Amino acid sequence: MGIPSPYNFKSKMEIDERKLKRRLDEKGKPTQNKWDAAAWRLSQSCMKAYVQCRDGRLCPIVFKEYCLKFNIYSESGEAAKKGQYFEWLATGSKPAYGDPVPEPEVYAKGGTAPSDGRQYFAGDTKPDWLLPIAQAQNFHKALESMGMRIIARGVKFGHHGAHGNFDVIIQIDENRWDEHVNTYLQQDIFSIVPRIDPDGPAWKDCKWKDEFGQVHLGCIIIDLKYSALMEDKWSDMGWNLDRLAEKSDTMLQAKHYHWLSGGLPFFFWVFSSKEEDSKIIRILFDSQVVESHTKEVARAVRDIKSEMQQDSLEHPAFMILKDGSKYIPTLKECHACPLNAECLHKAKGPRIYAVHAMV
Repeated sequence: MGIPSPYNFKSKMEIDERKLKRRLDEKGKPTQNKWDAAAWRLSQSCMKAYVQCRDGRLCPIVFKEYCLKFNIYSESGEAAKKGQYFEWLATGSKPAYGDPVPEPEVYAKGGTAPSDGRQYFAGDTKPDWLLPIAQAQNFHKALESMGMRIIARGVKFGHHGAHGNFDVIIQIDENRWDEHVNTYLQQDIFSIVPRIDPDGPAWKDCKWKDEFGQVHLGCIIIDLKYSALMEDKWSDMGWNLDRLAEKSDTMLQAKHYHWLSGGLPFFFWVFSSKEEDSKIIRILFDSQVVESHTKEVARAVRDIKSEMQQDSLEHPAFMILKDGSKYIPTLKECHACPLNAECLHKAKGPRIYAVHAMV
């Protein structure tokens, strides 16, 4: 059966090695970043990838170069690029690692849309890139109407060997606090029911100190999502309330950011990539959840640093899996890997299997 994982979650949003690319420097040459133990901090995405690596579902060398040295990156698909464009318009935050803000697609020449007879001209933005613009405008209109304002955006925050990138820290007017934080709709067995939490966090206790040392009261964390799966129940990336609490990857991000902030209320604000619709989801935590996450972070930081202290070209870190077996690469994985040309441990032949014959 193997050794059970010491972590209380099993990542399902796996890194797709087919989308990984070699990171290049300003001269167009492959980067050779080294592991910097003093500067490195554990992110929630690194925690997910580490579990995937320890289970043998991600090459240890890919994990190291992707999450710890940042010599490879995941290429964004069109949906992700629209999401990045939306977040830039909504918050002004650029993609991580200095990657450029996606440019909306435009028509190269004019014509007539066959679906509805609409006329378009060269340079016009394509319709599916107009929705991110509208949704960013909807975000700002909603903030104003709800008595909310952005205090900080694109915040990189570290704590006890870990870090996270908060989309926005929001301040809420004191007279709207209970309306937006301690009153909410919650999924019951067969219906959505209203709840009021008389023991919820107080406005004056939810503080954020900005980069200038000014303390702001009545603050929350909001992570923006731009998704086509607003009401999808079964996908691991869906946002239907019925099974959301079971989605370990989504809950890990919420736990991590809530813990990093020192306990600020955490919300996902999900914007539809299909129509002008959105919903705000408060994630509730009890003390046991936060305590468990604290231990998981400490364990992962300790284990990763310990492995990397022994890392070398000849004996790469993380090659021994949690069940005690050694990771064996496959021809398929190695053929698609951006490190193929330089990797000393790539597969040079197929794996060898055995099957017991039946009488």
